[in-house]
Order: sequence, then C-alpha cells, then structure tokens
Amino acid sequence: MKYISPLFSEARNKLGGTVFARNRSGPYTRARVAPVQPRTPNQQANRAGFQEITQAWRGLTVAERLTWNAAAPTITLKDTIGQSFNPSGFQLFVSCNRNLAPTGRPLQSKYVPAETSFDLLGPLVLDYEQAGGVVSSMTFDTSNDRGHGDTWISVYCTGPLGPGISFVQPHLHRYIYGNTDDNLSFDITAGWSNQFGTALPAGSQISTVARQIDIGSGFVVFSWKAITVIA
Repeated sequence: MKYISPLFSEARNKLGGTVFARNRSGPYTRARVAPVQPRTPNQQANRAGFQEITQAWRGLTVAERLTWNAAAPTITLKDTIGQSFNPSGFQLFVSCNRNLAPTGRPLQSKYVPAETSFDLLGPLVLDYEQAGGVVSSMTFDTSNDRGHGDTWISVYCTGPLGPGISFVQPHLHRYIYGNTDDNLSFDITAGWSNQFGTALPAGSQISTVARQIDIGSGFVVFSWKAITVIA
C-alpha cells in the first residue's frame, strides 16, 4: 500500500532548496532553481517598453478602457507560435501600442479601427554587396510604388542562422529599421550591425520580418517574412 504523509500532501511553496508542488498525478518535490534573467540591452529595452505600456493602461479612464474591451472580442491576433486568438482589451491595447512604439508617436489611449484602403507593401527584394568577407550593404526595395506616408514599415532580423532552418520563432527577431512608407528603398546594414554588434559574415543565412503598420490604429495591415541566404 502506498502511504503519503498528510504533511507532505499539503505542503506548498519552497523549503530550503526544495520546492513542494502538486499536479494531476498528486504532490511532488523538485530542486529549487533560480530563474534565468537575461540582461542583454535588447531584452531590457523590450521589458522597459512593455512596462511603460502596462503603466499607461492603468492610467486610462474608464471610458478609454471600455473602447478596448468592447473591440477585443471582434479582433483576432496571433500568438508567438502563429495560433489565432481573441485578445482581452488589455492585450489589444498592448499589441497596438507596441506596434506603434518605433514610430515615436504617443501612446494611443482609445481604440481606433484599422483602415482598409492602404496600398499594401507587397514582397520585398533584398539587394546586398560583400566586401572583405562581410556584407557591406543590405538594401530592401519595395515591389509596390508607394509614397503616401500613412503607414510605417518595421523591419526585424535574426543573427546568422544554422544551415537548413526553415522556421524561426518570432521572439528571436530584433528590431532593425523603421520608417514611413514613403521610403521606397531602405538599407538595414547599420541597424543590423548595431543590434548584433558585428558585421554580417558573407555566406550567412538570416530571417527577416517586415511589418506594415497603420499609424492611425496600430494594426499590422501587411506582414512579409523570408529566410535569406547571403550567398
């Protein structure tokens, strides 16, 4: 017969170097492990930005929060693994304002529906040059004739990837470049080097995501992504 001490079965939380917990199979113990807290500049900037938006939510009026809460059930977003979900009002507020953060615009306190009349960015063409074993320039040209300035283009990249990779988690991409859509060509070389602290070696493979943001609402109206081998 299996005997479980009542003291053990009711134990919770931490005691010394041991953690007492419970799951569907019953009580169990595990060694206490200190959580890892990465402190890279990129991670700290992301946390600071999220904290600022969270604090802004707390400062909204009841009427302002109501606009987000009322719209949330009608909106579909995607999580970090690409699964669709209906956000809460708070999640919708965070999503739109994080998209707008690179534009330098003030936080958006009230929900604004996305426009539907934009000329979409379309596929991007990457041109690059090499010199001395590294990439000396990486320039994206848009396939559509733009020049309106009513949306914002945000570009995110990874560092060099291993061979054969066909899927990259969104959180591995770092913000590289952003500007209004009236720029039909943009060079991301300096932004990439600033984020990763080095020049991109020739022959590398990187993943790139470009998002076209409605600067009036904060919604992504077009998204483009590709894994490119700088051959």
